[in-house]
Amino acid sequence: MADMDPGLRLREILLKLVRRLNNLERLDAACCGMTVGQCRVLWVIAKRGPTTPGEVAETLGVDASTVTKLVDSLADGGLVQRQPAATDRRHVLLSLTPSGLQTWQEMEPAVARRWQAILATVPPHGRLQLVSWLQAVAEALERQCGDAPVGKEDESAKNEQR
Repeated sequence: MADMDPGLRLREILLKLVRRLNNLERLDAACCGMTVGQCRVLWVIAKRGPTTPGEVAETLGVDASTVTKLVDSLADGGLVQRQPAATDRRHVLLSLTPSGLQTWQEMEPAVARRWQAILATVPPHGRLQLVSWLQAVAEALERQCGDAPVGKEDESAKNEQR
């Protein structure tokens, strides 16, 4: 491993982190009886306040139709509500119901504690540096490929070739 190209080693580490992160997200969602997608939508609405389905889709980097399905299930479960936007009744705003807010208030501290425990395994003098480095990697990845789902990128490339 010591003689592995640093770029390839970074890729290997990040892939391992992604797998572990996905496992943690499944654990967080399971505690509340939700899917990972539902948890992510709930998280965005809780953080942003009343927001449109399009803004949720953009934040998560998914199609609007995906958000619609997730919001349908959250609304059916009494966690999210849709309200017409005050400025344009053709648009809808998503917000948490009292039950959704309670779920969020139970979930957020547990997630924060888990991440604080993970960060606590890093020596104190390196914690801020670690977060800074991870932010730099995230920004580099965004510059490389953005947030567009690969399928959409492939479609636009096909259209350019026509």
